[in-house]
Amino acid sequence: MNLNDRSKGFTLIELLVVIAIIGVLSTVVMVSLGGARGKARDAKRLAEVRQIQAALELYYSDLTGYPAAPTTTGPAGKLGSGTASVLTDDGWEASAAGTDVIYISKVPAAPASDGACTDTETAYVYAYVAGPPVSYTLKTCLGSATSGLTDTDGDTKVEITASSTGLLAQ
Repeated sequence: MNLNDRSKGFTLIELLVVIAIIGVLSTVVMVSLGGARGKARDAKRLAEVRQIQAALELYYSDLTGYPAAPTTTGPAGKLGSGTASVLTDDGWEASAAGTDVIYISKVPAAPASDGACTDTETAYVYAYVAGPPVSYTLKTCLGSATSGLTDTDGDTKVEITASSTGLLAQ
């Protein structure tokens, strides 16, 4: 057998090296995407809180007050499920009637926990504040600092409270 008759191809060592390099690169990519997923989840939570705030301010503008806290299963005032799925001129409801003015047609349910916050902490929890002045609080938890909201109490999570005066991080 002479060297010119040898078939062209990759050796086993070359194939194993390429597979190892692909494995290392895919691990690096997956690790970096994990952080991006958490940031995306927190950005979604923040956008949904602002959407609920806008609906509550429209409600206040029309009815000169905020709705009473919903009665739901789980944490008191939890939004996005059961009797707190829609915000109408009658307050928090499971669904809207034909004559209702709808301020938010589907109250968002909070995304699943990301490890830093528990499922109970990530829920959107609404409370009516009788005042004076009349107000509300809307609480949730972010997994990390987002949009200038940072942790102020020394743990790794950012608890936020929305109200008629804006957002506050804890």
